[in-house]
Amino acid sequence: MGYYMKAFNIISKGLHAAPVVILISDETMCIESFWSNKVEGLSHDTSPSGCCYIASCRTRNGNDAFYQWYIHTVVLPYIDACRLASGVENTPLLFTLDGEEVQIRNFMTATNLSEFKQRNTAIHKGGASISESGNALDAGDAHRGKK
Repeated sequence: MGYYMKAFNIISKGLHAAPVVILISDETMCIESFWSNKVEGLSHDTSPSGCCYIASCRTRNGNDAFYQWYIHTVVLPYIDACRLASGVENTPLLFTLDGEEVQIRNFMTATNLSEFKQRNTAIHKGGASISESGNALDAGDAHRGKK
């Protein structure tokens, strides 16, 4: 039995970072199961409220329950925080997915698309063959440090 890990790292062009989510696979879990734990003080920033999340699913690709939690606990609050930090209300944002099918499916639900639209945020999924040129985190040192 193996355990595998995947880090979800979101960093904006303005270098604002969301809490890192570390997803650990556990083959003993049922396919629909998911759990998460917030770890206060463990983060890549120096703010007193910094944290990360440790989560687990059967596979490191996640499942529907994980992605719904991730979108509503990490992604949407992060978008709101970026808006606040920019000082410009309703600034357009582009959120790029690297995307397995389960990730894309969950981001593209009618409910979630409505949440992104309310935040003036477009969702983008580029082709896998252009990942290093189209997704800065795939080419940059910040992302490589997590691998």
